[in-house]
Amino acid sequence: MIYPPKTLPVSNLKTGSVLGGAGQCKDDMFFHTDSSQAPWYVVPFDDKARARLNCISHILEMIPYKDLKPEISKIPTLKKGRGYKRRPMHQQTFVPKKY
Repeated sequence: MIYPPKTLPVSNLKTGSVLGGAGQCKDDMFFHTDSSQAPWYVVPFDDKARARLNCISHILEMIPYKDLKPEISKIPTLKKGRGYKRRPMHQQTFVPKKY
């Protein structure tokens, strides 16, 4: 929330001084725990929609993917003369068309 300078709550001023050290703590944590085996990735969130899409894309690219095409199976031919008749369309329940 953006406040004009005269109406800035005192609690926000106190929080700002407390959270000022959070950036330094984060940088220290990244320095000590970032490795090639378990790297930290930072997602810039200037544009939330693009940041989310970039993050999802990055995560999906990290997963090894192998194209698994199913084997084509042969379907046996139907034998005629079984006497099966499909129910009339007006007696069936359909999913409503929304799109």
